[in-house]
Amino acid sequence: MPTSLGISVGASGVGAALLVDTATGLTSEYRRLAVDSGRHRDVGDLVFDAISLMTTQVVDQPVPDAVTVAYRTEEQADAIRTAAERRGKLVRLVPETTALLAYLRTVGVRSEPGSVAIADMGASGTTVSVLDQGSGTVLRSARTEDVSGNAVGTVIYDHVHRATNRMRTRMPVDPALLKARCQAPRKCSPLPSEPGSTLPKRGPMHR
Repeated sequence: MPTSLGISVGASGVGAALLVDTATGLTSEYRRLAVDSGRHRDVGDLVFDAISLMTTQVVDQPVPDAVTVAYRTEEQADAIRTAAERRGKLVRLVPETTALLAYLRTVGVRSEPGSVAIADMGASGTTVSVLDQGSGTVLRSARTEDVSGNAVGTVIYDHVHRATNRMRTRMPVDPALLKARCQAPRKCSPLPSEPGSTLPKRGPMHR
């Protein structure tokens, strides 16, 4: 079965998606490794931790035929190359904007002459880039830290925390667990027909 593993590098950690093309359709597994502020881990090492997780600890899934890592900065790319050389491993590195354009093609955005604007909200800020659709060249890019995933997560947490404080319950609310569960809704964009997000019941990645 054709199998691919994609890794995305961000300021708060790395995400790993394992895609398997089976006889009945595509299946996927997703995991995320967060940066531990108390333990220094090079981004390259974190990438290979994610690769190891997806290739050895995700049960009943074949070993991927290809591994691709999307990076944002040249510093990240250099760190990943160094980690790959240290381990004697091969990975394909692609700029994040290239990966985004490839994704847009899969959801029906046609490659036409002209440009396309992409807004990417990460943990520490939001970047808006204008790309040439044909070449993938970044024509212009701007970033702000006024709007960020962490800020949105904090707003969600404060709202839910106030609501739970008003609830009559004998079970105490674990602030750390509640904060982790409030990270999932900010990663989901509600559809117009489904305005709103539902907090996960079993963990930060469950929907």
